[in-house]
Parts: sequence; C-alpha cells; structure tokens
Amino acid sequence: MAVNKNFVVKNGIEVGQGLLFADSGQVGVGTTSTSATLEVKGITHSEGIKVSGVTTAVSKLQVGTGGTTLFVDAEAGNVGVTTTVPAFLLDVRSPVSSGTTALFVQGDAQVTGDLTLGGALDGGSTSPTLTVDQINVTGLATFGGYVDINNDVDFSSNINVGGISTLGGYVDINDDVDISGTLNVSGISTLSFVDINNGDIVVTSIG
Repeated sequence: MAVNKNFVVKNGIEVGQGLLFADSGQVGVGTTSTSATLEVKGITHSEGIKVSGVTTAVSKLQVGTGGTTLFVDAEAGNVGVTTTVPAFLLDVRSPVSSGTTALFVQGDAQVTGDLTLGGALDGGSTSPTLTVDQINVTGLATFGGYVDINNDVDFSSNINVGGISTLGGYVDINDDVDISGTLNVSGISTLSFVDINNGDIVVTSIG
C-alpha cells in the first residue's frame, strides 16, 4: 500500500496485540502500558545510543558480554570491573593475581581509611611490590611484603615493617617503628622510636 501524503492516526494505533503501540505521545514496543515516551519490554539491540540527559539503571548496568567488562549493581550499590560479583563499592580485579596493572591513577589519590596490601605479601617475598614516589601516612601503616618508596616518606604515626622495605629520599617517622623484616633507609632520615624484632635496619645516611 502506497500513501502519497501524511498518514495520521488520531486515537492511537496497535499492531499485533501490543507488538507496537502508540497513543497520547507515547510508544510501546511489546507493551501497551507505557509510562515514558518510548518503552520497550524485552532486550534491545542497537549499534549505538546517544543520550543527552540523565541515564538511570534501576537494577543493573552491564558492559561487555554478561557484564564482564563493567558491572554496576544498583541495588547493592557496588561497581565491578572485570567481575560480575563486586564485593565492595568499587571492586577491580585483574585477570591474573600479579604482574598486571589492574588500577592506574594519574594524579593524586587520597585514602582516609585503612590501606591493606594483601595477596602474597608474606613478609619474605619480593612480589608483589609496592612502588611509590611519595607517601604521607597519618595513621598506622603496615607493610607485609617488599616496599619501595623512592621519594619523601612522612609517617606521623606508627609503621610496621614485616618484609624488605626500602625508603629513599627524606624519611621522617615521628612515632613507633616496629621492624620484623629489613628496613633500608637510604636518604636523610629521622627515626623516633625503633623496635627491632629479629630484623635489620640499615641506614646509609641519617640527619
């Protein structure tokens, strides 16, 4: 059927018992109970979607096959990267346990709570490694494995060293230092209280 002018439906249209429904400025696909300008009941496939306003995922948001790239559980309030079962507010998991950078931050990062280094940090291993340029700790810091800090270190509270730790640059520790492993200090250092439990402290320069 060819129509050579505008095709106008004034009182709504329904195709295939709700397969396509349009009425009162709203369109429904797979449903006749529309609550938005466009409402689709079922899975939608598209080559691309451009949204200029706010997008809301009421339940879950998945990116990648089955959410394997990014998974947002709106009900639990957790976000997972390469995991569909995020156990934390932000759960980032590398495909392997070590050797792959799972999280990269360009710029400042601030942690107001505890920072825990787990995994194979068993006090005697050199892997995995924590390597930073500068660290400022106002609470309790516990290092269980190999720690390499290349620049200034400022601890205003306690530090516990369980593995091999190298502190380079200016080191200022104002409170207790509990060493059960090896602590290497290669810069100008100020250590207030040092408690060595079967470990070593090596200071190459102190001021």
